[in-house]
Amino acid sequence: METIIFITALFIFLICILLIIFLKTKSDFNNIFNNVFVSQEEINSYLSKKQDCIFRILNILENKLKIDQSIYKSIKVSLSKKLSSIDKDKTLEKEYNNILKISEDFPKLKNFKTYKEIINDIETINTHLVALRTFYNKYTTIYNKMIKTPIYFPFVKHKKLTLKKYYEEKVLNDTINF
Repeated sequence: METIIFITALFIFLICILLIIFLKTKSDFNNIFNNVFVSQEEINSYLSKKQDCIFRILNILENKLKIDQSIYKSIKVSLSKKLSSIDKDKTLEKEYNNILKISEDFPKLKNFKTYKEIINDIETINTHLVALRTFYNKYTTIYNKMIKTPIYFPFVKHKKLTLKKYYEEKVLNDTINF
């Protein structure tokens, strides 16, 4: 009789330990998953702000300087495509650099106060994006390792999760404008 009680108690103890491990594992996984998700949402928000700024510059080119649309039409077409946030990030950076090249050809553009403000806004956004990409990539690395680990397979199968892609790391310039 004592043996049965001992075995039952041991069995209950093992189940409790497994339950604690399961709950801790689930909690850890959910924290990492949430960090990836939240940082992705923040990145999307800043990318939308950057896109809005670029469109504002295009409006200045079109309305105030009366620049031929053919010069910047490709930028509008490029930005109007539906892209993943990683591709959108690359496209916005490319088109921002194109706008900077256009502004070199039109020195009047740099005289507009709104243009200068928009460029400063974009630089601030870029600073935030660098930090967010770093945060996202850090937790994506942990996330990708976790979903490959057998202990997390139940969560992965249940939520139908896949590996996440990384953002390209960008280095901050030495000058930061606040």
